[in-house]
Amino acid sequence: MTEKQALRALRAHASDNVATALDALQAGDTVAVSASREASGGESIVAATAVPKYHKLALRAMAAGEAVVKYGETIGEATVDIAAGAHVHVDNMNSRRGRR
Repeated sequence: MTEKQALRALRAHASDNVATALDALQAGDTVAVSASREASGGESIVAATAVPKYHKLALRAMAAGEAVVKYGETIGEATVDIAAGAHVHVDNMNSRRGRR
């Protein structure tokens, strides 16, 4: 990510494989990702699909059955293969929220 790119997704923890979109993303958008709003360095990824504001964006490809990690914690698992840059939501992951 260069300093000229506006931050468009936030990674909450270094081990996360998803980031939170800070605004609505369109397929093909180059998305600057950082661990904090103040950071000028980071990475970028091309959105593979549209991602609504505050929804999850896959930072790398995930295989079906693989853990979805946010906040450094497993929050669910992929139910299908998920491409890098894709929207991660209830249609392609099962949540562990509320489950033991």
